[in-house]
Amino acid sequence: MGKKSNKKREDGRIAVQVYLGRDEGGKRKYKTVYGRTQKEADAKAQELKLALNKGIDIAPELITFGDWADRWIAIKEPEVSRARAVVYQCNIKHLKSRLHLIPITKVRTADIQDLILGYVVNRNVL
Repeated sequence: MGKKSNKKREDGRIAVQVYLGRDEGGKRKYKTVYGRTQKEADAKAQELKLALNKGIDIAPELITFGDWADRWIAIKEPEVSRARAVVYQCNIKHLKSRLHLIPITKVRTADIQDLILGYVVNRNVL
């Protein structure tokens, strides 16, 4: 049996699609990984499959900051005291006020720093 090979794209990269499963509507979901060689593309596809098998979320570009923050709070609340949970919720509320619709992969350090600086200046805490 010959080696598996995928067609080269115009930009010279080789694309390999990895099946992720079905979404809520029953539609199949795939993620495409790219490599300069077939070996590199296959290695990236294998990494993606391993992450999927470990339960790691491999499609974070679909998750907004607000969704991520809600999930994080849900995970942390049972692990910490009630007072600490209230502090977390308050801090997340301030962050979500401006970042809630931004995809988590698009949030940058500068966005968080701008929020914190604005909060500090408004509170006259300098």
